[in-house]
Amino acid sequence: NGIEIYEGDIARMVEGGVSYPPVVCEWSGYIQGWCWRKKQNGEAYGHMHTFVQFQGFNYEVIGNIYENPKLLKAGDN
Repeated sequence: NGIEIYEGDIARMVEGGVSYPPVVCEWSGYIQGWCWRKKQNGEAYGHMHTFVQFQGFNYEVIGNIYENPKLLKAGDN
């Protein structure tokens, strides 16, 4: 949708009418690139995913980890 995404941004992804739990944009030294990472209560879980892996998904930036940490609380997703 043309909105820039920054490190620490929280986004919700939708594909085919299915909404996925929020993810956080962060740099990965392991993959040497920007990725989406699932986090809950400030802790990472699951796999990190490159932006390329989610081509075709619709993203909506819903906040960031600094101003909206409650978006990542367990049970709120």
